[in-house]
Amino acid sequence: MEKTLENIRKDIIKKMENIGMYNDSYLITIDTLARAIFDYHKAIKLYEDTGGNLVISHTIRNGAVNLVKNPIYLSIEKLRSDIFSFSKELGLTPNTKKADNAGDEAGKKLIKIKKK
Repeated sequence: MEKTLENIRKDIIKKMENIGMYNDSYLITIDTLARAIFDYHKAIKLYEDTGGNLVISHTIRNGAVNLVKNPIYLSIEKLRSDIFSFSKELGLTPNTKKADNAGDEAGKKLIKIKKK
């Protein structure tokens, strides 16, 4: 399946529905996450198409050449961080699920105690 913005958005919603986390109030965050994932895929393609170098030569005004971190790679790093943050916000990370399960277990124990 092609990674279009709409396909990514639908996939996020489907994943949220599968874990019982979907709600229309999350649409802005879902759209932002979808855009970040879409931009991430474009940046990865551009990075690979331009040689995939972590550092590049940068010539400053006086003619000196410095090695700098590839700006495309810096964008990729930022997008990864954003994707993780938004995914966590939407409950789409394994740690979020573990926290939910831990809360469920604590709630079950509390109900057992109250029944005694």
